[in-house]
Amino acid sequence: MLVFSGHNYSKAYYFGGHKKMDLEKKMLALCIFAVLVLSSCVSMANFSDVEGKEWLLAEIRTKDGIVTIDRNELKSRGFSENIFSLTFGEGRVSGVSDPNRYFAPYMLGENQSISIREIAGTLMAPLFEPEELKENEFFVYLRNAYKWDYVKGRLELYTKNEKGVETVLVFD
Repeated sequence: MLVFSGHNYSKAYYFGGHKKMDLEKKMLALCIFAVLVLSSCVSMANFSDVEGKEWLLAEIRTKDGIVTIDRNELKSRGFSENIFSLTFGEGRVSGVSDPNRYFAPYMLGENQSISIREIAGTLMAPLFEPEELKENEFFVYLRNAYKWDYVKGRLELYTKNEKGVETVLVFD
């Protein structure tokens, strides 16, 4: 029998405690391993993956659902192939809305934050606009963008509409 600090411990209990300690060490090691594996699966997006490429709006996601921008359908209705596009480069975002070309300065911050400043562009009046998204709505989304992400080869801009509803613009 072992005696520590005035308490009696049988050898069976002591060795049982030792086995318990081994199990705790193994569980701790397994947890650390799991954290390392999972953290390696989460990659930090790099804005260099986004810059210099023309991105075409593919989806508008809100709490109410997803609006898919069907490029073939838009083209069949006479819209430009690069309608609702954007390209980031040298501190400036530019692209085509409907029917105007636009540009604006942008700034990146910590934790993938983004701020798109006042948008300028041509002043052509559209003869007709897509049902899915109007030019002014697109500009509101761009001006209200606050975060970006690069997920599975797609650019995601987190923004809000004119009523403050959280929205994600997904570009291919």
